[in-house]
Amino acid sequence: MTIPYHITVGHSLSSSEEENVRTIISQTFDEIDRIYNKWNPASEISAINRAKANVKLPISPELYRFLIEVDAFYTLTDKRFDPTVEPVQQLWKSALEKNRLPKQEEIDKQLASVGWSSVHFTDREIWKEQGNTSLDLGGIAKGYAIDLILQRLHEAGYENLYVEWGGEIAAKGEHPDQRPWRILVTKWGIPGDTDIVVELHNMAIASSGDYLQNWTVDGVSYSHIFNCRTGQPIKMTNRSICSVTVTASSCLIADTLATAAMLFQSREEAESWLENIKEQYPKMQYWVYMR
Repeated sequence: MTIPYHITVGHSLSSSEEENVRTIISQTFDEIDRIYNKWNPASEISAINRAKANVKLPISPELYRFLIEVDAFYTLTDKRFDPTVEPVQQLWKSALEKNRLPKQEEIDKQLASVGWSSVHFTDREIWKEQGNTSLDLGGIAKGYAIDLILQRLHEAGYENLYVEWGGEIAAKGEHPDQRPWRILVTKWGIPGDTDIVVELHNMAIASSGDYLQNWTVDGVSYSHIFNCRTGQPIKMTNRSICSVTVTASSCLIADTLATAAMLFQSREEAESWLENIKEQYPKMQYWVYMR
């Protein structure tokens, strides 16, 4: 995904240990690319996106387990998290990059292909009701990759670990200074607010925001996060949520919850939803910011 990563093992490594760590990292990234990366035309997800309606394709055990998680998050977020938003977001991004807005009839046409309920899968095969339905797992595959790297390094005997990819982080054990791993959460562009430090111990942290990927057309700014119900990207205003940071037991959970919370109309609504699901994720903490 052309994003730098940073992995720290909390003690000195021999040359053989370093080679082992590098092998685990490389194999995990290869797996993510081979299965979940829509930008790889040879990936499993790309084959599904190209498939015609009701054509059944074999599904790997890894993707099957992942899609079970996706299905649970779709329900948990009241359909706000929907990986079939891909046709709509591609329409908008193509238009915004040309400094124009798509027409409503164009949006409506793509919206007809959006809907997780039209994707069906078993432990052996997967198929779509509509050929134009496409999946984008990029929003959560990064968090999942971090979890896999952390888990596999831990299983290989490394107890103190810090794994970061594109600003999303998971950590186990302790920092080499025998303290928790410390993460700085920056409040991007919010005057008067100070940054906060979060300590991670066997936890993950992820942020979602509108500050890195956005477009401005006719004086209105749009973020890269899309509402699959309306077919519209989030408009960036003084009242909109600009950033959500979540800590959870896994980066996959933190990643998904942070992205879903961005889709609420107000900070109050997002915080109310996050409070309501805290029973399912008792270790969760969150920070929701407006400009």
